[in-house]
Amino acid sequence: MQKNKTAIIKEVPVFPLPNMVLFPKTLLPLHIFEKRYRRMIQDATAGNNLICVGLLKEGWEKTYFEQPEVHGIAGIGKIQQTEKLYDGKYNIMLYGLARVKIEKFIQEKPYRIAKVKYLKDINFDRASFNE
Repeated sequence: MQKNKTAIIKEVPVFPLPNMVLFPKTLLPLHIFEKRYRRMIQDATAGNNLICVGLLKEGWEKTYFEQPEVHGIAGIGKIQQTEKLYDGKYNIMLYGLARVKIEKFIQEKPYRIAKVKYLKDINFDRASFNE
C-alpha cells in the first residue's frame, strides 16, 4: 500500500494573514472572499493544492490592497477540503505540511507567488527546559 505523498514544490502562492500562522501537522479552516484569493484557490485546486500562509508584518493596514510585507518564515499547506459557495467564495481546510523560508516573490498579481526553501524541523531535548 502506497502512502499519500506530496511532491516538494518550490514555487507556491502566498495567502497573507494579519494574525495567523500555519504550523506543520495542524489544520487551518479558512474563508476565502477576496477575488484575488478566490482565483488563487481555483488555481491551487486545479494544480497541486498547495498554498503558503504568511504572517503580515506590522503596519500591513496601510498597504493591504497592494502587497504588504510578510515575515520571511511561513507555513506551507495542502488544501484538504474545498467548499465553493453560491457567491463564488470558498471555505477550505488547509493541512500544514512544513515551514518554509520565502526567498523571493516571483509574481505579484493577481496574487503573490513565492520561491520558497523548505526548513528542517529542529529536535530538542525537553529536559533542558526544566533546568
